[in-house]
Amino acid sequence: MRDDLNELSASVDERVSRHINSTKGQHVSLRKEMNTELNMAFMQDVSKNNQEVRDSFCRSELANTQKFAELDREVADLREQISRAANKTRVQHNYFI
Repeated sequence: MRDDLNELSASVDERVSRHINSTKGQHVSLRKEMNTELNMAFMQDVSKNNQEVRDSFCRSELANTQKFAELDREVADLREQISRAANKTRVQHNYFI
């Protein structure tokens, strides 16, 4: 009877040990899977944020370029007006001479 109990105890110990080792392995595997998923999600967020920053920068650059083009047109118009006024003044000056 004592031998039977010892065998049963050894069998139970072995089964418990296998279960613990199996559970540890499952936990390690699960932890690795979770870390991989979290890293992928993090990288996707970083990539999305980077794209949003790039898009925002591009929109800002486009807006700046459009504003500079508008200012360049205004400067060209002012130069044209000044040139016409100067020519008109020369013509009037020559007329009176």
